[in-house]
Amino acid sequence: EDPNVLGIVANLHDISERKAAEDALKAAHERFRSAFENAPIGMAMIDLEGRIIRANPALGTIVGRLPTALAGTSALDLTHPDDRESSSAEMRHLIAIGSEGYQIEKRYLHLDGRHVWVSVNVSCVRDDEERPLYLIAQVEDVTERRALRERLAYAAIHDPLTTLPNRELFMDRLE
Repeated sequence: EDPNVLGIVANLHDISERKAAEDALKAAHERFRSAFENAPIGMAMIDLEGRIIRANPALGTIVGRLPTALAGTSALDLTHPDDRESSSAEMRHLIAIGSEGYQIEKRYLHLDGRHVWVSVNVSCVRDDEERPLYLIAQVEDVTERRALRERLAYAAIHDPLTTLPNRELFMDRLE
C-alpha cells in the first residue's frame, strides 16, 4: 500500500538437508540418552580430571546414591582407598597414551560403608584430532560372583565337614 515500494526482493534457501540432519542428530541424542539412563549396568561420563559429569540410575544403585548426587564427585572418591592408586594410574595412562580403554576389577564404597566389588570398563572419547574429551565408564557389580569364586576356591582345598585343609592342599604344600 506504500507507493514508494515498487517491489519485494526475497532470497530463499532450501534448508531441507539441514533440517533432516538436525532431526537425525536429535534422534541420535535421544537414543543415547535412553540407552544411558535405562542401561542395566552402571554408566558414567567422567571429565579428564576424574570428576563425574553424569551418572545413570544403575550406578547410583551400586554406590547407594542418587545419580544427580554423583555429578561433580571424583570417581576416585567412590573407589576404596586401597584401589585408588591403580585406578588413577590406569586413567592417566588411558588419557596420555591413547589406548582403546581398560578393564579393572576394584572396590567401590557404598554409602552405607560396605565395599562393593565392581568390574569397570573405561574408554576415552576423543575428537577428530585424537585429543581426549571425556571418559565413558561401564560399571558392573560383581560382588556375588567374586564371593562365589572365593567360596569355590576354598571348597576345592578344604574338607566340607571339618573345614580342615584337604589332601589336595596338603600335596600342594608338600611339593
